Amino acid sequence: MSDSSAKFILQDAPGTGFVIYRPLVPIDSAADLLNRIAATARFAREHEARAILFDVRGVPCGASVAQLYQMAYRDSAIQGFSADWRYAFLASVGDTSQEFLETVYTNAGYDAKLFTDEQQAHAWLIQGRDRQSPSRRAANR
Repeated sequence: MSDSSAKFILQDAPGTGFVIYRPLVPIDSAADLLNRIAATARFAREHEARAILFDVRGVPCGASVAQLYQMAYRDSAIQGFSADWRYAFLASVGDTSQEFLETVYTNAGYDAKLFTDEQQAHAWLIQGRDRQSPSRRAANR
């Protein structure tokens, strides 16, 4: 699936795979980013995927710290992201603008990790298919 702003790729079979999100044009506003988050979550749910790879190589993160917190702690859940899913962020080598994504999403209860190597990101997402989600681990304590 693709639209004018992004390309979605389903990796593996429905119910066992993950979604790769690749922006085709720069994100131009917070509203644009929220629309993309919602579209990614919808696509993942439609294909029964429980993991998403955000391929943001070459797309620097221009969001402020406050915007990232709002995204992780409020907007992502409202738009359909689940704490039971796994999220990988794939950034360009040397792109430090993406580093805070892993921290803020992990602190918000998501299983999130930043990568600069696509194969490592794929392996991490696949390895996490059968793991217990952070929300379930917390509930079992």
